[in-house]
Amino acid sequence: MLGFWDERSHLVWLANNPQQLPSQTMRHNYISNFYVNGDVCDLTGKKRLVEVRLKCMQHYSKPKTVSITIQEKQPCEYILLVSSPIICKVLSQANQDGIIRLED
Repeated sequence: MLGFWDERSHLVWLANNPQQLPSQTMRHNYISNFYVNGDVCDLTGKKRLVEVRLKCMQHYSKPKTVSITIQEKQPCEYILLVSSPIICKVLSQANQDGIIRLED
C-alpha cells in the first residue's frame, strides 16, 4: 500500500511545497494530492508516501483513455501520475488546496 488520503497531512505537505498548489500546477493542467501512511518500507523503515497527480490529457479520439505511470523519486516515495480526458471535467472543481469534493 503506497498511502492513504489524509486531508491534514495534505495541507501540511502543501504548506511545505507551495509549488504544488493548484495556482501553480494548473498551468500544466494537473493538481496534486498527497497520500501518507502506506506500508513500511524495508529500505528506510518509514511508511511509504505518494504524491498523486491528476492530469488533464486532451485526447479527443479516445475520450475514456487513462494513462497511469509511477516514479520512485526516493526509496519508497512515489509520484503517481494519472492522465485522462475524464480528469479535465473535474479539475475546475478543485479548491485552492487541490481538493475535489464531488457532489453526490
